[in-house]
Amino acid sequence: MRSTLGTLTALALAGMLQAVASPAQNPFQAATDALKKALQQAQQQDRPQGQHQATQSTGAGVPSDPQAASSDDCCSADAQKKYVAAASSLDMVGIKLGMTLEQTVAAMKAYNPAMQVEVLNGRLEHPTARSGSYVRTPLFVSGHTARAPGSVYETITAEFTSPPSRAVVFVVQRVVEMPPAQAVRASNLVGNFTKKYGPSNFQSTRGMAWVYDQNGKLLPRVDPRQDHCMGATTELPVGSGDPSRDNYKEINLANSALNPGDGLSVAPDCLEVNWVTVIPLGSIAPDQSVTRLIMFMASGPLWYSGRKVTHDWLQGEADEARKKADDAAAHQTGPKL
Repeated sequence: MRSTLGTLTALALAGMLQAVASPAQNPFQAATDALKKALQQAQQQDRPQGQHQATQSTGAGVPSDPQAASSDDCCSADAQKKYVAAASSLDMVGIKLGMTLEQTVAAMKAYNPAMQVEVLNGRLEHPTARSGSYVRTPLFVSGHTARAPGSVYETITAEFTSPPSRAVVFVVQRVVEMPPAQAVRASNLVGNFTKKYGPSNFQSTRGMAWVYDQNGKLLPRVDPRQDHCMGATTELPVGSGDPSRDNYKEINLANSALNPGDGLSVAPDCLEVNWVTVIPLGSIAPDQSVTRLIMFMASGPLWYSGRKVTHDWLQGEADEARKKADDAAAHQTGPKL
């Protein structure tokens, strides 16, 4: 996506002013509409990437109000609260989108006390730090049962939004592997999921899907372009039992950018939906037996806004450091000639 933070901010604010003029409009929808319009307009512009406004800071490139590093209304702390409230109507074995790390650990243990639950760290790399240094950051909570012949093996992993925003769950992955003697017909599984989530309203490229609006309602019609949303979900890591590991995921200025080709930035409609996807349902015959299920539950708004806040925060650090270096160079007189 090619735009500057200043452009997106101005466009989003303009959209918000229009939204405020309609008092009957849902405040969550106003924020979503403003950002969506900003994204659509920004995508039509051809400006170099990486030109973002520096954020105010109290030193060391850290903003005094970290989440204000992303000034768009889509990504403020108040907006995140609205996204959490909208997404919390969905759950997977008691784990809800928007939960904190502590709540997620408790939910996994409540679902299955025998499940081994671990907090998995990632590496947060600040652009102003020396090469190779990083900050260990909790990014996942992963639980798994013990593997035993003839028994069901299950893993659950929840991924959290990264700093500086409040860490909340934006995607949950559950994998269930059943021994051949306990294989389940696809039609029975569809019936189970229909009872919990309602009738499936979309066949994703990855499987059968249930796509909801921000009021927790199944969409009567899902735009095919929103297939990018479900397709952006990739398999999450599972704990290894080694608490010293901290390289499950790297977060830095480059890989936090919303680049073209990323389903969440290319398709602004992802900002409007939460979803559940079940693989391989929808791509196999109803009478076929299933021994492995992969389930995803995700919030488009929490996913996008969390990533954008992180990128804008790191970009602010990089911009401020560059400005200080430029100012210092401008005051150097050079050697005596």
